[in-house]
Amino acid sequence: MKWTCSAYWVDFSTVTSGLLLAEYSIYNVFIIFQTFLSKKQYDHLHNSLLNETKYLRSKLKIIDINIILNSLGFPKNWDLTCEISK
Repeated sequence: MKWTCSAYWVDFSTVTSGLLLAEYSIYNVFIIFQTFLSKKQYDHLHNSLLNETKYLRSKLKIIDINIILNSLGFPKNWDLTCEISK
């Protein structure tokens, strides 16, 4: 995958932050946002997504949250990670 701009290009098929971006997924886009957002913006995005995922986990009774996380490319039990300090 290449992100293009009139001034330069970035090849995201290489390793970024220790993660090989071999397939397209929401999680990969989420990780790439670290590059383009300020730390404060990314922290807010991370914590918002984490809180929404935890809320969804608490409401799900029939399907395992990991099925949804996996379909979006997130690691198993991603929502059980620590929040980024505010």
